[in-house]
Amino acid sequence: MSADNPRTEVDLATRIEERIDKEQLGGIGLAGGNGALSLVPKDMNDLLEFSKAMALAGTALRKDFRNKPGTCLALTLQALRWGMDPFAVASKAYVVNDQVAMEGQLVHAVVNTRAPLQKRLRPTYTGKDETRQCTVSGLLIGETEVSDYTSPEKGKIKPQNSPLWKNDPDQQLFYFSVRSWARRWVPEVLMGVYTDEELSVPQTPAGPDDARDITPARPVRQQKVEPEKTEPDFDFDFVDKFGVIDETYHTPESYLSRVKVEIETCKEHGQITAVFEHNNDVLSEACKVATDREVLQLYGPIERAYEKAQKAGIASDEARQRARDSAKEADEPIAPPEDEEAPPAEEGDYGTAAEEEQGGAVEPEPEREEKDWFISVPQMASGGGNWMGYYGLLIEQADNAQSDQDIDDILQQNSTGLVEMRSKSKTTHGQLIKAIEGKKGNY
Repeated sequence: MSADNPRTEVDLATRIEERIDKEQLGGIGLAGGNGALSLVPKDMNDLLEFSKAMALAGTALRKDFRNKPGTCLALTLQALRWGMDPFAVASKAYVVNDQVAMEGQLVHAVVNTRAPLQKRLRPTYTGKDETRQCTVSGLLIGETEVSDYTSPEKGKIKPQNSPLWKNDPDQQLFYFSVRSWARRWVPEVLMGVYTDEELSVPQTPAGPDDARDITPARPVRQQKVEPEKTEPDFDFDFVDKFGVIDETYHTPESYLSRVKVEIETCKEHGQITAVFEHNNDVLSEACKVATDREVLQLYGPIERAYEKAQKAGIASDEARQRARDSAKEADEPIAPPEDEEAPPAEEGDYGTAAEEEQGGAVEPEPEREEKDWFISVPQMASGGGNWMGYYGLLIEQADNAQSDQDIDDILQQNSTGLVEMRSKSKTTHGQLIKAIEGKKGNY
């Protein structure tokens, strides 16, 4: 008994017995013939009283049916349909997976007595051991053609719970084949009746309580694994403008920052060229392991400064050479240019080639005024407060540029904002850079 129903089996049997109408029970008729005995109830009350009495049969009934008038009523009704003794049917019944199941022998007896057969079913066997098969043949009333059923090979039949599968396999194959023959040719005879082996096999869910979730599992989004940043296997030696190893750095960011600061403090273009060329090989290695931000913010200015210094130096050297050539043709002594001892201090501080050819003093070009192209946070907010607004403001700056140098200055002065934009949207960043760089060569 369950914990929430403390009545014992004896208490339950006593309560059932107290409710039996013995007078009603004693009036139930019996019928027999050919060794069979069956009930002759007058109405449903007779069946209810008989089921109560049957439930108290003790050892004459399997434990699954004792003190259960409802189950006994179901067995009694089944026995009446077949014209059999309720206790005989109950002795060949079991509870399997919470359902009443019948033995193969009982099913065979029901088919023989209830199916419209001209004569009993007959088996034939083929094969041996695990390949053994049974064919059952029967001739139905009103038909002239024999109805057959052939079982699978013995080794392919599952499950095999009965000991007869080992001790008397032909008998068990016969039971199996008779049941299958009836389900094929006379299904009405065994409607709602199952054997214990059938109920041992998992059945298709019959209702909401047995339903199972067949919804496909939601695909798991794979987490993007960022590759680990590779640390360089060597140190970065910084070489100053005099060709001396000044200090060793252990990260590309610290090394590139040192080179950038050194170039910004140079007063001559020759010094800028020297710093770049002394560190050229190490700069290449540092850029390989540096982040995009570090390359854009640190190496970009270094490379541009070197290119400007190189171009300025070449132009100055060519102008000096032309001046020397002109003086030589006129048999005039060649005076060293005034700026040879003191090279220009600032970018663009060179005389024109025409002035040097004339032998005159090299007048410095007016210093180029660098414009302010920086987009501040308040300006960005006025442009919409998002990256598309920032995009529009930088395009507007590029439209106002008057030279390729202005374009370079726009990119350099706003490098921090561009790096931040790239971290949010690489696509938008790439489109912006392409649009701004595309304006070069139009001046």
